Amino acid sequence: MEYLLPDAPKWTFFSGVVSFLWVGAGPLFWVILTVGALGVSFIFGEMARAYMAGGLQLMVVVIWLIFFGIVIVLTGPFAASCFLAVIHETANGVMDIVDWPEETIGERLVSMWHVAYQVLLSASIAFAAGQVAAIWMGPQVIGKFTVVGAFLLFPFLMISSLESQRTIWPFSAVVIGSLFRLWWGWLLMYAELAVLLAGWGAAVVFTYKSSPYLTVLWSSPILAAIALIAARLFGRLIWLATVQDYDGSERPTVYERVVRTREEESS
Repeated sequence: MEYLLPDAPKWTFFSGVVSFLWVGAGPLFWVILTVGALGVSFIFGEMARAYMAGGLQLMVVVIWLIFFGIVIVLTGPFAASCFLAVIHETANGVMDIVDWPEETIGERLVSMWHVAYQVLLSASIAFAAGQVAAIWMGPQVIGKFTVVGAFLLFPFLMISSLESQRTIWPFSAVVIGSLFRLWWGWLLMYAELAVLLAGWGAAVVFTYKSSPYLTVLWSSPILAAIALIAARLFGRLIWLATVQDYDGSERPTVYERVVRTREEESS
């Protein structure tokens, strides 16, 4: 079957990267993700306040972790399915996402497992690298290595898991090759995400001490938007890599399985 994608926009990592949030049912799903972000932000904010006020008691930690689990169970599957839907639809060359996910709860749980596993794997590898670096540079670098390493690894592992269609062992030679062939695309994607997250984080740190609850309220919809924008950027990178690799022959394009999966599921 011949499968052709339209050329990616000239400004691939800028055109329509944000505007899709308010097209079609986008605002509704953005609001639902915001509710989840609000719950998670509130829980971690309260735990941080208690810690700074004199430490956390075990019972307090257990109670907040129970609330955290409830929030994740209620919003995590839906958030993960939206995240993956944005990646797939964008990789298929869709500019305005109208068909948002209408999956069963079982399918959404699978989506949550897929995304959560890549997050945990990224953080674990980064933490292990921090432990090794601490031998020479001191324990103060563990946190920095974990945060920066997870930020760098998650996009790579997420995209690799989609290309290889493997969740547990997501590493893909195809995606590793794209780091060299499409280095500027990866660099732009990381730069945009870094700017968004740094701006969000700096604003939260600056305002949280004086007005913690107001900070949680305004920062949650921004965090939800950043998550969806990240998925949009992942999809744009896949789209660009697919079009770039296509040469008119019958051989599969580098990201063929990512691009075709969504279409085949809906047919």
